Amino acid sequence: MHSLYAAGGEQPAGLSLCADQYLVLDGVVVDSVRLVVDVCPDVEDDETLFQTLRSWKTMLDHHNANTREGGEGARLIETDEFVDTLGGDALRVWTVLTRYIGSPPPEYSRPRDAGRRFRPLDRGWWQMSVQQESQPPEAWKHHLDGVVRRTTRRSRFFITDWGRTGLGPAGLIPSDVVFVARGGELPLILRSASTGASGIGVPNCVHNGPPLCSLVGPAYVSGVMDGEALADANDALMSVHIG
Repeated sequence: MHSLYAAGGEQPAGLSLCADQYLVLDGVVVDSVRLVVDVCPDVEDDETLFQTLRSWKTMLDHHNANTREGGEGARLIETDEFVDTLGGDALRVWTVLTRYIGSPPPEYSRPRDAGRRFRPLDRGWWQMSVQQESQPPEAWKHHLDGVVRRTTRRSRFFITDWGRTGLGPAGLIPSDVVFVARGGELPLILRSASTGASGIGVPNCVHNGPPLCSLVGPAYVSGVMDGEALADANDALMSVHIG
């Protein structure tokens, strides 16, 4: 589902190779990971999945409570934003249409592109499936299996310093940074590996001391999946060494 996103905008990717071993990426640091919760296991039974997702929602509720009390939380996070994050703000549209047109290949889409009538699909499943308020329609079961289970398995839910929600690799930890590379589809989770001066200790480095980071992995991060981070970020653009 990566092609659904354009976090780095429509610009050409800014990348080069340094010292024949470090990838140098141009982009912008948009946030840092503040809170993380348990990794979602790769399981087939719904109840184990639901228990994990409920625990993630509990962390979000604690964040919101802390924010209301004047704590360090940047902003309140709505349940809809949380639920959108669990599915990567995506729909598997054919699951709604199969009753009319058979079983075509799955086509993933963003809710904004699929139309308003599909929005209940990617949000309503939360209360009916996870909260078990009633028997969910079959289409929502398809959405759970075809989208939510796919995006959450072996992933870790997190909240950033600025109150964004995200799904990232199992290895991410607090203080990791969210970096949007120019022209990239997904934000990247990076971990600082050096705070050295110009050259960062890389032999024959010709760059002006961009930080050395390790790549933790790609992520979904609310609010930065459609080029927002780079829209007005000329002054904030930087380069990082990945190694």
